[in-house]
Amino acid sequence: MAKHRFRGRDVTFYLILASMMIPGTVTAIPLFVVEQPLHLVDTYFGVIFPLIASPFGVYFLRIYIRDVVPNELIEASKVDGASERRTFWRIVLPIIRPALSTLFLISFIGTWNNFFLPLVLLHSQSLYPLLGIESLLSLINTAAANQTLPLYQLVITGSLISILPMIIGFIIFRKHIVTGLTQGSVKL
Repeated sequence: MAKHRFRGRDVTFYLILASMMIPGTVTAIPLFVVEQPLHLVDTYFGVIFPLIASPFGVYFLRIYIRDVVPNELIEASKVDGASERRTFWRIVLPIIRPALSTLFLISFIGTWNNFFLPLVLLHSQSLYPLLGIESLLSLINTAAANQTLPLYQLVITGSLISILPMIIGFIIFRKHIVTGLTQGSVKL
């Protein structure tokens, strides 16, 4: 959508932008209705699948590719005889790797913090994210009844456990993000 011209490109892009204005809670029930006949309800894939291609991701990558990937580079690869696939894998993908890393982190954090969609699509409490809602509630109720640990210590420990995957993801992808931030500062 960023570099190729085709009929309906702008209309498609504006529809994607318009879909960003629809709250996620509105789409939860239609997702349930679509996923139930496909037997995706009560599975991890059923929760992850709708979040793979988000409208924000399409918007973000279109803007990034339009501004960062030079048209001359793509044209030069065509002149050299490279196919569309080879141009993407060898030229465009290395250039957009920082944006993909950033998008992955944004999507991961949004998915990790999503509570409502798993609540609608998952029925088994063992599949609930982050220790399971029922397990966490029973742990807090047990601690409050026994008064062995103050309640705030359990909340802080649970918060630390919940942010560890996001911290690990940022540590893994920070090199790509820093590369993307400094990419325009050096003239080749």
